[in-house]
Amino acid sequence: MAVRSRKQQKSARKNAGQTPPPGRRTIDLHGLTVDEAKNQLLDAIDGCLRDEIDELRVIHGFGTGKVKNAVHEVLRTLRHVKAIRSELGNAGVTVVYF
Repeated sequence: MAVRSRKQQKSARKNAGQTPPPGRRTIDLHGLTVDEAKNQLLDAIDGCLRDEIDELRVIHGFGTGKVKNAVHEVLRTLRHVKAIRSELGNAGVTVVYF
C-alpha cells in the first residue's frame, strides 16, 4: 500500500466525488467576461444536446451578477431548455435541465 503525504490525502478528500454522475455535466464560468461566458455556455449546451446529457450545472459565482444575468437571459431563449433553477443552497450555480 502506497503511503500518501498529508497534502495528497487532503487533495484526494477534496476531489472525491467531483466526477459528475452520468447524464450531468458542469462548466465553470468564473473569471470570464459576459461575452466569453455566453460562448462557453452555448458550447456546453451544444455538447450536452449532442451527447444526450439532461442536466448542466453552470458555475457563475456571485460577483456583480452580470454573468449570472447573462446566463439566465440566454437560457430563457433556448427551446431545448426545460427548466433552470439555482442550486439548492448555492445561488452561485444554476442547474439547467434539457
